[in-house]
Amino acid sequence: MNKTHEEHFKGWFVAVLENMKQDERAGFPIVMISFPLLERYLREKSGDHENSLTSKSNEQLRRIFPELASPKQAEEFWNVWRNGTLHQAFPRIIGTSPNDQCGGLCKSPDGRTAISIKAGNFWIHPHEFSDRIVNVIQSDFETFLGKGSPKHPVPVVISGRSGWSGTSAT
Repeated sequence: MNKTHEEHFKGWFVAVLENMKQDERAGFPIVMISFPLLERYLREKSGDHENSLTSKSNEQLRRIFPELASPKQAEEFWNVWRNGTLHQAFPRIIGTSPNDQCGGLCKSPDGRTAISIKAGNFWIHPHEFSDRIVNVIQSDFETFLGKGSPKHPVPVVISGRSGWSGTSAT
């Protein structure tokens, strides 16, 4: 059976993220898987593709997460959470005083807010954050495929005679 890219996306990411939600300790790994998916989508949707992210990606981020009220706030969020967690495994502190903390993983009071901003700190509800990203991608999967990023193609699955299977981007 030759699976489609969308079927692979569901198997590699959607199903795995759903399984991870059963473990209350999995918040950071959920966020860490979700950010690259979001970044790929933002790059393709904005037309930044394989180049540095621009204000167009920031605009797309704010469309997906209107909780980020301004371009500056969206940029700070990206620096704190995306750059922090993917480069150092934890969010980055943006200031120099003890009050300039990053926030953390949380469940918002209403249980449905992906990003909460409290006293200038960013808090992420991992499940809601991930769900929002997955839903946006699934509703616009052609964009996610990344046809504007030829150096980052969606991998294909290969199988050998021994039953081993893996992925290849070539």
